[in-house]
Amino acid sequence: MLDILSEGLIPLTILATLVGTLATYASSNRTSRLVALVASLPALAATTYMLWKVGFGGATYEFHASWEWIAAIGARLEFGVDGLSASLAWLTAVLTPLVILYSWHENTKPRLFFALILLMDATVLGVFTSLDLFLFYIFWEFVLVPMYFLIAVWGGPNRKYASTKFFVYTGSASLVMLLGFMALYFGAGVGSFSIPVLTAIGHTLGYAKEFAMLAFAALAIGFLVKMPSVPFHTWLPDAHVQAPTAGSVLLAGVLLKMGSYGLMRIAIPILGDAFTAHHAVALGPIAFWWSYQWAFYVLGTVSVLYGAFLCLAQDDLKSLIAYSSVSHMGMVTLALATVTPLGFAGAAYMNVAHGIIAAGMFMAAGSLQHSTGTRLLSRLGGIAPRVPRLTGLTATLFLASLGLPGLMGFIAEFTIFAGTWQAFGWLILIPIWSILITAGYYLWALQRGFYGPEVRHPDVDWEHMHDVPTTERWSMVALIVLALVFGVLPGLLMGSYNAWTLQVLALLGGA
Repeated sequence: MLDILSEGLIPLTILATLVGTLATYASSNRTSRLVALVASLPALAATTYMLWKVGFGGATYEFHASWEWIAAIGARLEFGVDGLSASLAWLTAVLTPLVILYSWHENTKPRLFFALILLMDATVLGVFTSLDLFLFYIFWEFVLVPMYFLIAVWGGPNRKYASTKFFVYTGSASLVMLLGFMALYFGAGVGSFSIPVLTAIGHTLGYAKEFAMLAFAALAIGFLVKMPSVPFHTWLPDAHVQAPTAGSVLLAGVLLKMGSYGLMRIAIPILGDAFTAHHAVALGPIAFWWSYQWAFYVLGTVSVLYGAFLCLAQDDLKSLIAYSSVSHMGMVTLALATVTPLGFAGAAYMNVAHGIIAAGMFMAAGSLQHSTGTRLLSRLGGIAPRVPRLTGLTATLFLASLGLPGLMGFIAEFTIFAGTWQAFGWLILIPIWSILITAGYYLWALQRGFYGPEVRHPDVDWEHMHDVPTTERWSMVALIVLALVFGVLPGLLMGSYNAWTLQVLALLGGA
């Protein structure tokens, strides 16, 4: 009985969340938030158990389940988790009830609002646990639907433009990614979409050099747009600024991680030879060597620095946090370029660290809007005595994001830069400048928005300004506690990445 339950735990968790989605939509406006909160808890319990079990596991997939689905093309309902995917599934399940709690007082179409949050929970869980490319792609595309409507219905004044841009950008990239999936399917010649099968083929038999290069390019474009990496990042600030707080939290917390997860689960393990191989290019009398690995170093470094510099010019707090996400996700790209144990473990850790910290920062930005009527830092100033709790929460989250020792962001950044030093030596001096820039824009934002003399801008309602409400406050406190626990005890999470890291490096010949 326990074996049957273990085998079916992942699909049952997704199914239970989908049933909760329907129950939420079928409930009344008054009870929908409570129904949604209760419906989100089974996934949290299940993924917590998965993460705990995987922490003591090896390189094989835990909770593996596989059933025949579309026999004509070899597609299967195949699920499983390892340290990489279990941590991201857990992150998704953690953020969902916290988002519901934070949005407790949402009164605009609450049944649909909370149902869409649960639908996103189910589809993202499907992305992180699917081991069949066909099934993975279906979940990947369905994630666009709830996020599109969250922005289009509950977003800001330019919500139609932002939601359309989000859908077109990420949807187009998904089609390019699909071409890469089909290339892997037909190139393997075994009639299977199974990720473990295709990974084994890529490692033992390999693919033709030119074929592998083109297939990797298609996959990389699809995944890098989702992260997003410079120069594919322009959809993200618009989506974040116009999205409701719940949409921004889920977008930064889990949707961006789908892109990095795709690189770490599919592109690099299956096409590792194409990723690390060096290629000669002749331009007349000039010849030079290049590789996808070095291209990732360049993209990661540019994203880290460019995103950080753009933060210095932002007045809208949400826009600042959005560009900081470009910078921090650039660190994941940089970490993958190292092809080292520290780099890969740091990339996996940064996914979760950024998901927790950025989610909290977007909650803080939403609470600032609720409390003062604006997110524009130039219109604020001197509000700390009036909103002391919000000021403390925001400052703590900023410190976590800039890498203060003792908090989760420090572990992620230190590990990534240590891996960068191992792989690229003194070239670390280029991206490491981001540490100074990041500290600058966060501390400057605190000074402009919360401290200093009172600005008394007419658009700020000083008379009715209030501190952060209880449900919003405790949602942020929970995320800060997680950032502190994993910052002080990183082994609780880092240990689950050991088997995955060594396995991927073995596929790349670097273990």
